[in-house]
Amino acid sequence: MPERTQTTIPLDAYRRAKAGDVRAFLAIESARNDLPRLLAGEKAVRKDFRDFFYPSGRYIDWELPLASDFGRKIVATAKTIMAGRASRREARIIAEQARAGEPGRIARKLREKVAAKLAAQRQATQEVIREEFRRLYRVYKHASHTVFVTPDGDERVASVRTSTTTKWVRGKGGFGHVTDDQHTSFIVPSDWLDTVNERGLAVVDGLLTLSAALVADTAGIEVYRAVWVIQGRGYDLKRRGGHIARHTASGMTYHSLHADPARARTALRRKLTAQGVPPEVREARRSARAVATATRTARQIGKLVDMVSRWDFDEVKHV
Repeated sequence: MPERTQTTIPLDAYRRAKAGDVRAFLAIESARNDLPRLLAGEKAVRKDFRDFFYPSGRYIDWELPLASDFGRKIVATAKTIMAGRASRREARIIAEQARAGEPGRIARKLREKVAAKLAAQRQATQEVIREEFRRLYRVYKHASHTVFVTPDGDERVASVRTSTTTKWVRGKGGFGHVTDDQHTSFIVPSDWLDTVNERGLAVVDGLLTLSAALVADTAGIEVYRAVWVIQGRGYDLKRRGGHIARHTASGMTYHSLHADPARARTALRRKLTAQGVPPEVREARRSARAVATATRTARQIGKLVDMVSRWDFDEVKHV
């Protein structure tokens, strides 16, 4: 094969190659001695390849026509490579623009992510509380009712509100009927699923728990500062706050309205002791207490009768 001498590449070849000019691309590739790699799967330079691209020992001419079958194959391969390079160049530009971005883009993305997470938590909280609310408390059977759950970050604002409204529903032919709507709204902490539901405190002794914060864990008894819901008169719901004590081994619980968590722990221990006594023993103790109370009352009445019998009522006969 004759000695190869590189030809001069026009100054605008790179610009024209980026614009999609195949001849400019082939001229640049031939000057780099990279043309053999344009043929996919070719292990060696074929003779017709050498004769076509290296006539008279020189590289491909800038104005050399590419009308043969082999030339068309090279052109098609070159177009594929150029298209791939253009797509990669566009991808790099897009990636650089995304990295640069507008001011505050990262903060905005973070806010959007946090908002989506809070929305998902709110939806899950609404579903759990609605289900437990309909199962535990009185609701209108023949009327629509709406439950609103407003997650809040502070456990101390946990509360419940319920109200009913009466409205006239018009039917066909001018007829209608009166119906009642029940509106119930709950305010719970934003982390209710983690601090209450995941700990198994969503429903304690048949009462819905709105918030729970662990304040003590001693001798297998957990004490939570909590807010729960009780059934009021009719369809009314009321908020109660205090402490919930739970025995971790048996799962027994106790609600205490006292502000001192030690009272809840003491009451739960007393409840555990009572639960461990057989029924006949509890009945015997109850009967003994009743007899002792009756005896004490009779003794006090006897003292009163004896004291009154010694009084002189002559001074108050006229009364």
